[in-house]
Amino acid sequence: MSSVDGVDVPREERFEVLRQIAWQLPEYSETRLAEWGCSQRELKVLLAVFGRTEAQLGSAAGGARFEEIPPQRRSLWAAFFRRVLVSLSPRELFLRTGYALDELEAAVESWEGG
Repeated sequence: MSSVDGVDVPREERFEVLRQIAWQLPEYSETRLAEWGCSQRELKVLLAVFGRTEAQLGSAAGGARFEEIPPQRRSLWAAFFRRVLVSLSPRELFLRTGYALDELEAAVESWEGG
């Protein structure tokens, strides 16, 4: 379990929260994603990773566990996740993901920090 600003985020739930954010990215235009620095190739990798359960991740990430995704990639993906969080209202985020904004932010911050 991790804690961010006093909000406990269990690892398994954090993965599910991040998955819900990740699956919002394809809703944005290719042009907008490119402006964010998210190439179609990077989006495909990100969705392949978050399209699996944590137990299945080993094959998706070259044998790495979810927690072992390289820090550079974690930071890059966290930046994409944050773009999603600021581009939608808290209500829209809740309707799309099932999580409140503070839960989403805590999961992103906790995951990026390792």
